[in-house]
Amino acid sequence: MDPVTIGSTIPAEKMYPIFDRMPFKKRVNINYKEYKDRFEYNFSLPKKKLNEDITFTNIMANLAQDMIMKFYIKDLVSQRVTKIIGKMDYANKVKIIDEVYKVVLEDELFVYEKEKIYKEIFEYLIENNILIIDGYLKFRSDSFLDLVDKAVEFVLSHIQIDMEYNEFISTLKHFVETQSSEIDLVNLVLEKGDFQLLDKTHQKIDNDHITELLQDIFLDEVNKSDILLSSLIGLSPKEIIIHEKEKEEGLVDTLKMIFTDRIKLCPGCSLCHLKISNEKD
Repeated sequence: MDPVTIGSTIPAEKMYPIFDRMPFKKRVNINYKEYKDRFEYNFSLPKKKLNEDITFTNIMANLAQDMIMKFYIKDLVSQRVTKIIGKMDYANKVKIIDEVYKVVLEDELFVYEKEKIYKEIFEYLIENNILIIDGYLKFRSDSFLDLVDKAVEFVLSHIQIDMEYNEFISTLKHFVETQSSEIDLVNLVLEKGDFQLLDKTHQKIDNDHITELLQDIFLDEVNKSDILLSSLIGLSPKEIIIHEKEKEEGLVDTLKMIFTDRIKLCPGCSLCHLKISNEKD
């Protein structure tokens, strides 16, 4: 295959780590020329073998895509975020840009879009042996814009979800703070996603009516966490002592946000090793 040239504004010293990750690096000759405002990197195989043409093109396509994702995509993210969200204070805009950039680089996200970008670069290199990245992005960047726009939408939707979640938590917290307590103390025993509520004498607190009510409302089997949260809000105890057989950080964090200083974590007692029973008395 003929040598492939990739033009870029990225200097050689920043390119070396990417070159080092190239498959068959020892078999590829790499040279570059430096001009006033750009660099041209030339890649070639020492001997022409027809069965290596596709492999070599694949390596070059991956290399070009890596260069764009590492050195160019954040500027594109910044431009698209600014255009999509409009006016916003600088700190929040930078936070969103950073989050979108992080999401774009996640290997398991937007796999289809990244594969499409790779195929376009691969096909371009099949027809051309020179790819100038800055020009390529300027005139053939629809797929990159699509990737970035979907990443922006992904991040903004999660921000909206977080805002709605925080508002929901604030509403529950206010409700708990303004209603009278039905009980002084509740012992909450947690084990593998299940729970049990006990009073101060370690007697089981009946919350079956909560489960039945939620099932009637949602017409389906309800989540254990929803039952627990509804039960505790209904009781609104003055103090909740949490006994964990296994760590339930997400659930406990939510309870802390709602019940704040009413929550206490047990350092270890007999209840912390209690086997949860859901049998009705």
